[in-house]
Amino acid sequence: MVAEVIVDIKAYAVDRVFDYIIPAHLELSVGMRVRVPFGTRVIEGYVILIKEQAEVPTRKLKEIIEASKIQFLNEELILLAKEFSQKTGSFQTSFLQAMLPKDITKRKPKMEIYISGIKPDMIGPKAKKQQEAASFLATAELPFSMKTFKATFGGATILAMKKVGALETIEMNVNTQIIPMVIKPGTVELRAEQCEVIECIGIFPDLKPILLQGVTGSGKTEVYLNLIEKAIKVGKTALLLVPEIGLTPQMITRFENRFTPDRIAILHSGLTGIQRFEMWAKIKEKKIDIVVGTRSAIFAPLTNIGIIIVDEEHDTSYKQDNMPTYHAVDIAIWRANYQQAKILLASATPSLESFLRAEKAVYHYLTLQQRINQEPQVEIIDMRKQIGNPRFRYFSQPLVEAIEGALARKEQIMVLLNRRGYAPTVQCHACGKTPECPNCDTTLNYHKNGQKLVCHYCQYTQAFERLCPSCGAEQKLEGVGIQKIEEQAQELFPSARIMRVDKDLVKKYEDYGTFYDTFLAGGADMMIGTQMITKGFDFPNVTVVGVLETDQSLHMPDFRAREKTYQLLRQVVGRAGRSKKIGYAFVQTYDADHPLFAEIKKDNFREFALAELEQRKVFKHPPYWHLSDIIVVSENQHEASHCINFMYNQLCKLSEHATIYPPASTFIGRVNNKYYYHILLKYKNSELILKNVQKLLAHMMKKNPKVYTYIQVNPYNFL
Repeated sequence: MVAEVIVDIKAYAVDRVFDYIIPAHLELSVGMRVRVPFGTRVIEGYVILIKEQAEVPTRKLKEIIEASKIQFLNEELILLAKEFSQKTGSFQTSFLQAMLPKDITKRKPKMEIYISGIKPDMIGPKAKKQQEAASFLATAELPFSMKTFKATFGGATILAMKKVGALETIEMNVNTQIIPMVIKPGTVELRAEQCEVIECIGIFPDLKPILLQGVTGSGKTEVYLNLIEKAIKVGKTALLLVPEIGLTPQMITRFENRFTPDRIAILHSGLTGIQRFEMWAKIKEKKIDIVVGTRSAIFAPLTNIGIIIVDEEHDTSYKQDNMPTYHAVDIAIWRANYQQAKILLASATPSLESFLRAEKAVYHYLTLQQRINQEPQVEIIDMRKQIGNPRFRYFSQPLVEAIEGALARKEQIMVLLNRRGYAPTVQCHACGKTPECPNCDTTLNYHKNGQKLVCHYCQYTQAFERLCPSCGAEQKLEGVGIQKIEEQAQELFPSARIMRVDKDLVKKYEDYGTFYDTFLAGGADMMIGTQMITKGFDFPNVTVVGVLETDQSLHMPDFRAREKTYQLLRQVVGRAGRSKKIGYAFVQTYDADHPLFAEIKKDNFREFALAELEQRKVFKHPPYWHLSDIIVVSENQHEASHCINFMYNQLCKLSEHATIYPPASTFIGRVNNKYYYHILLKYKNSELILKNVQKLLAHMMKKNPKVYTYIQVNPYNFL
C-alpha cells in the first residue's frame, strides 16, 4: 500500500503530493501526521490519500518512518486545503496547519481522577463523615468526578477513605463525558418580519447562499438563535462566525442562556494553546453541537453541519492577509456546499461583492428593515463652522450640548475616534524634523501614558523628549489620538466617568469582557474607543453617539475607502437608541458636502451600493474584475528591488490577459527592517493568471530563497 503525503515545507517547488510506502506494521488512515525521509532530512507531513500502488516503481519509493495515532484531518478539510491553495496561491501545508491547534502533536488530553467504585464495608462504624460520603456515592452515577466529590466532602475525608481502601479511582479524559444538549425556550417574542425571514430560509429549495441585509438593531441575533435551534432539533450542528470585535460577552451569554454551555465551543484569539486544543478535541469527538468563533473557526472539524452563519459578513477581519491567504466567507460557502448545509451571510451593510451577487440572483436576498426601537436621529456636523472656537475643536457644539443633556438624564454616551495614542506626529517647528522609527518608514506616535513615542507597526518605543534632539527647540504635538480626546472630554465634562477602550488597554480577551460588564452596569458614563466599539455592543442606556475625525478613513488611498467608511459609520450610528429611549448620532467632518454623508443620513444602503458599484464598473475594480497584489519582502533592499523588477518583466508577458501596474514600494515601504515592494494585477481569467503567477513565485523562491514572495488575491489592505 502507498500513501500520498503533503510534506510540511512551505515552498512552491514541493507544494504537491509525494508517494511513500506504508510499512506492514503501520496502521495508517487519511488525515494522520507522519514522519518521512525527505532528501537528507526527516520531516513531518500529512497523509491525504491511501492507494494500492504508485505510478512509479516501488523500488524508487521510501517508507514512512512513523505515524500519529490520531486522525487529525478529515477528507473534507483535506479537499478544502487543495482547492483553496489553487484559488489563493497559498501552500497546501499552510492551510493544513491552519486547521489544527498549534503544537498539536505535543498536546495531551486533559485527564482527571474519577471515583469508579465504593467499598462501604471498609469504613469503620465511628467514621460518620466517611459513611455519609459512602451513602452519597451509593446513589450517584459512577464514575463520579473526584474534584466535585472533594468540594462536597473535603480532602481529609478522601484521604481517610483511600487509606482504608474504601475508594476505587480511575484517570479519565475529561472530554469523554457526553453531556446532552438542552434547548431552553427563547424569551424574546419574534416580530412578524423576523418570522418571515426564518420561514423563507427554511423553505428555500436550493442551497444557494442567503444574504440577509438587516439594519442595526433589527434583531438579527435572535434570527440566528432560532435558525440554529431548528438545526439542532433535527440532529444537525451549527457554525456561527463573528468578527473578532463582534464576539462580545453579550453574544456568548445569549447563546449559553439558550443552549447547554458544554455543547458550545467558543473559538477566538484569546484562547491559550491548551484551551484551543481541548476545544478542537471536543469538536472532533462530536461532543459539540454549536461552534461560535472568529475567522479561524471556519476550519473547526465540525461534521453534519445544518447551517453556517456569518455575522457582519462585510467585516475585513474575515480576510487573512498572511499565508495562507483566504477569505472566511469564501470558505464558509464552500463548506456549506460540501456538507449540503444552509449558508447565511448577514450584515446591516453587506460587502458590495455580496450585494452584487444578490442582485444577480447568485444569492437569495432577504431584508430586515425595521429596527426593534426607533432609528437614531443622525446629524452631520460641519467642523469648518467650529473653527475659531478652541472649546469646540474636537467636540463640536451640538455634540457637547447633546452629551451634557445625556449626562443630566443619567444616560450614556459612546464616542469613536479610530486612532490610537495621544498624537500621531511630533514635529519641531524650528527645523521641521519629526521622530521616525529606526525600523520602519513611518513617524512615531506620541503616547502620553508613560511619556513615550511608539511605532504602531513594529512596537518600537523610545522616551519622548520635549526639546528637539537636532536643534534644541521645543517639539510640538500634531494631530489627535484617542488619549488626547479622553483628556479633552474630561476637561469638558469634569463630573463624567470616562472609559477608554483601545488596544493599549484591551490586551487580552478577558479585558474586553471587563470593559463591557462595567459599562453595561453603569460603571461609566462615557465610552471613548477605537473601531473595536463599533459593533457587537448593545447598551440600552446609550442615547448619544459621536464620531470624530471621520475624514481620515474616507480619504485613504483605497478604492474601498467610501465603502469602508459607510459601513463603519452606519455600524457606530446604530449603537444609539437601542432601547425605548431616542438615540442621537453626531458625525463630525470637514468635508460635509461629500455625497457619502447624505447617504449616511438617509440610511439607504441599496442606493449607496448601486452608485458605488457603478463607479467600480467604470474603473474595473472588484467585484467586476479580480485584483491581485504580488508582494516581495526582503531585509536587503537591493535584492527586493531586483526581484520585483525581474517579476514585472516576466508578468508583462501576460499583458494580453491582465492589466499589470509597474512595481512600487508599498505604502509603508519598510516595516521592522524588511523592505516591501508590490505589483498590482487586474484580470478576468483567474485560473490562467494564478497558474502563471504560481509558476513565477516557485521560480523566484528557488532562485533567491532569502527573498520572500507571495500573492494576495482580492486583498482588502494595500497599506
